[in-house]
This record gives sequence, structure tokens and C-alpha cells, in this order.
Amino acid sequence: MEGREDINTPRSSLRYTGRLHVSLLQPEASIVYFGTYLGRKKVLTIGGGIQYEPDVIYGNLGAKTDAKDDTTWTVDGFFEYPTPVGAFTLSGAYLNVSFDNAYKGFDPDPKATGMYGQVISFP
Repeated sequence: MEGREDINTPRSSLRYTGRLHVSLLQPEASIVYFGTYLGRKKVLTIGGGIQYEPDVIYGNLGAKTDAKDDTTWTVDGFFEYPTPVGAFTLSGAYLNVSFDNAYKGFDPDPKATGMYGQVISFP
């Protein structure tokens, strides 16, 4: 699909995204996952995805240099099991966003961190 585009994007690139999941009990056939099936299904789904887009953010925004790539990956799981006393549901996900440490640049784009950016790690 078309990648990130705004005035501070180094160049317009394609964003490559893929996802695989396996349903080990009853299948989740929809493209949308539900937070619960209200005890109507026995579900165990494990999945993961990856996304890549080259030259998506600047490490030096003022000079518009030091373009960095976006490499994002995720793993997730969903379990629901009905019992005579109710349905038990458990779900979780891990998301890792990387802009090649653009936040360490001389004048990084503010979008390199924060809600949709890379988590800052300290040595």
C-alpha cells in the first residue's frame, strides 16, 4: 500500500505489510477479530505480523537528512473458552516499532517517538 506521506517524509514509498495467524480450535474466519464471542465459540488464535517502509522519517529534520526506515513487528494471541459458569477470555499483544533509532539523530522528527513511534531505550 502507499506509505506515509506528509511534508516531512523523505520520500513517498510503498509500505509492505504481512500477517499470519493460526486458529487452533474453532476458526476466526472474519477479517476483524472480536474481543469476545460471548461464550459461543472455543477459540485459540496465535498470530504475528510485520511491516516495512524505507525512508519514512528523518533523523535530522531541520536539514532533511539521515532518512530512516520503519520496521515494525507484532505478535498476539486470543483465547476464549466457554464453561458452565461463563466464558473465560484472555488476549494480549506485543508491538515493536523501529525507525532505526531516528530519535538519536541531531534533530529528529518528533514523530520518531511517542504514540506511533519507536520506544526510547536507555543504555
